Amino acid sequence: IKQFIEQRHGDRIGLIVYADDAYTLAPLSSDLNLIQRLTQDIDQGMAGQKTALGQAIALGVKRLERQPGQSRNLILLTDGSNTAGEIHPLNALEMAKLYGVKIYSIGVGNPGKVLFQRGPVEDPDFIEVPLDEELLQQLSEETGGKYFRSGDTEVLHKIIADIEQGETV
Repeated sequence: IKQFIEQRHGDRIGLIVYADDAYTLAPLSSDLNLIQRLTQDIDQGMAGQKTALGQAIALGVKRLERQPGQSRNLILLTDGSNTAGEIHPLNALEMAKLYGVKIYSIGVGNPGKVLFQRGPVEDPDFIEVPLDEELLQQLSEETGGKYFRSGDTEVLHKIIADIEQGETV
């Protein structure tokens, strides 16, 4: 993410974190140094323990709806699960299509159980977090974006390079 932000000269970037609900950590800003600092402050569990994926997409669309058409791009890092929130991801997809927001989905997850930090009070636990690739592909394809599956840092660098080539703004 740091590399991606460093290479976006003249762009405006915002940050949304989501779990139990979706929150704007930073509205769209051309102060990319600030955005860099804020990404370092993102911790698992800071917005809760569930995944309000639909809420996050809808909030991203809301933040982008007044931007020029060629710059309405939403990069979504997720496992594709939707376990919280009042807006279903497919309803948020319709909102994205209505406002011309492209969704670039980056699927993050591993098969089997993974260590899950459950906040500052509870002990970590091993849970299964399935990757819903079908949903993420649908979100991306129907908005003109692209779906990527990330397995490690090297793959993430390739994804970022691909997005940078396709989106100059």
